Amino acid sequence: MNVIYSDPLLQQPTACLEEIIAPSIFADQVQAEWDRGQDLKGHTLFTLRLSAWGESAAASFTPRDLRDLREVRWRLRNLWDDLLRLSIERSLKNLLKGSDDA
Repeated sequence: MNVIYSDPLLQQPTACLEEIIAPSIFADQVQAEWDRGQDLKGHTLFTLRLSAWGESAAASFTPRDLRDLREVRWRLRNLWDDLLRLSIERSLKNLLKGSDDA
């Protein structure tokens, strides 16, 4: 897995993400990128985008969210599940499309 981040606050959440994805045989195919921005009220917001197999999934976190590692771990697992689900749905759609042509 290739992870891009620049803020020290993202170090522990990134380590959690690596623990979640590392056991997967697909770990080396995943790109993870953190982006720092602001919400509508001007507060800091970090967005993590996972990409692989032509799909991507994203989740946003406040600095406060990132300090609760239990919550972060749960949300990161959901994000990983979302990416896997999107990939499976795409593969199934392509498979079904191919069988329609036969």
